[in-house]
Amino acid sequence: MTRYLPEVRESTPVHPEADPVETKDAEGRAETPPAQRRELFDTILRFMDEDRSLYCDPDFSLTRLAELTDSNTKYVSQAINDFTGKNFRTFINEYRIREARRRLLDSENFGNVTIQYMAESVGFLSTSAFNMAFRKFTGMTPSLYQKLGREMDQ
Repeated sequence: MTRYLPEVRESTPVHPEADPVETKDAEGRAETPPAQRRELFDTILRFMDEDRSLYCDPDFSLTRLAELTDSNTKYVSQAINDFTGKNFRTFINEYRIREARRRLLDSENFGNVTIQYMAESVGFLSTSAFNMAFRKFTGMTPSLYQKLGREMDQ
């Protein structure tokens, strides 16, 4: 019997149909124009894709991302939500789980680490939060994912 890892739901970081329209805030002031939000979101993605240490830091925050992108928290949050349909925390956790999955399958470098260490190394403050997020994004526990990955290698 051949074992395989179930296909993991990879979410696309950007909705293909995402083309936000200009909106107004509660006081009727125009918010960031769509082209500027797209540019900001592209900058956010560049930071996220180029530096894993950002989102693997448990203290990484919306404020820090806004500083890195020379923007403010409202616009960064708005850009993430407009182009992914997710809030900041879900967006960051998705990156963290993607990194954890990569590490869990890298038995040469991470084969002897505990799930607790793995959780902390990708930015989670608790193993239970890591397990919950991992299950949400993959449909299985980190331990099962690692076990199935090892069985595939044999």
